[in-house]
Amino acid sequence: MKLFRRMMIVVLVIAAFYFRLDIMNELNNVFGEYEKDVSVYYYYEQLSADDKMMYNKILAGIHDLNESIDTNSKDEDKVIRIMNMINRDHPEIFWIEKMATSTSSKKCYATYEYTYSQKEIAKRQQEIKESTKDIIRKLRRQKDRYQRMKMAYKYIIDTVEYDLESEDNQNLYSSLVNHESVCAGYAKGMQYLLQQADIQSMYVIGTSGEHNVPHGWNIVKYDGAYYQMDVTYADANNALGSLTRYSHKGIYNYAYLLASNQMMREHKIDKKLEVPTCDENKDCYYVRNQRYSKHYEKSIVNTMMNEFKMYKNTFQWQFEDTKDLEKFEKDIRKVLSETAYTYIESEEVNLITVEIF
Repeated sequence: MKLFRRMMIVVLVIAAFYFRLDIMNELNNVFGEYEKDVSVYYYYEQLSADDKMMYNKILAGIHDLNESIDTNSKDEDKVIRIMNMINRDHPEIFWIEKMATSTSSKKCYATYEYTYSQKEIAKRQQEIKESTKDIIRKLRRQKDRYQRMKMAYKYIIDTVEYDLESEDNQNLYSSLVNHESVCAGYAKGMQYLLQQADIQSMYVIGTSGEHNVPHGWNIVKYDGAYYQMDVTYADANNALGSLTRYSHKGIYNYAYLLASNQMMREHKIDKKLEVPTCDENKDCYYVRNQRYSKHYEKSIVNTMMNEFKMYKNTFQWQFEDTKDLEKFEKDIRKVLSETAYTYIESEEVNLITVEIF
């Protein structure tokens, strides 16, 4: 009998311990206080064990606001490379003003200038946590990883306004707290949310558009493949024009959710740091949802009309060839000649959106 009681006590203690763990895990899910899997950091995962030690030492120095960090290396090129990797892996670091290197005869140092004091950093970190805790909790509760990405994408579109004059617009504070930013803030805010949802994402820079304007966006890993993602182009007025007006109705441009290199042909990545190839398209949104075609066929117009007959008022389709946009528009003018409608083209990604009234 005594043995049975002792066993029961042990069982109850173990049960209480795991119950407490469950409670702590739930609190962590709500407030974002948990250790992320390092696999969310693309560049860190590419490094050797020795280079990871340097990466971690520099990262720790940044968190301690050290202005000069001894890297234990003479290789300045490697130090610069790893400093840039940290910048691309860690959107949550918003307090770096400048970074450089200094060398002596035996060592290379990573040097930094910082924007804020530890007190101000802590204050802003808390503001970011408070501002994002609800969406992060929703993302973590969503089991489907594709839906997590889609939720984060819609969240940024719905809550952030594109503003060239916005404060802190080169970091995530602008997008996640002030809700006004430019491409850098959009991309880093998106990267932060994805990493909090255990999805590998990196920040990339380069140019976009026919005038090669400097730009920042993301590369994301999904189901073993890499895709480009540009939530700025999915939202900004200067990028997509009138389509942005309809996002409050639930009409979104998902062509930039996951995209191949071929689809984002006007985005040119700066390859000073290596990036994974983005040649896959099987999980690009419109391919995945059978709203994509390599060649124009009149049956696409029939599909659109059938959906309108079923009381749907919006139709989207993505083409591989830009020339097919003109063919499609010509045909819908005939079939919708007596209907009030809006026709929108997103030319880089060959997406059309038709809305009837």
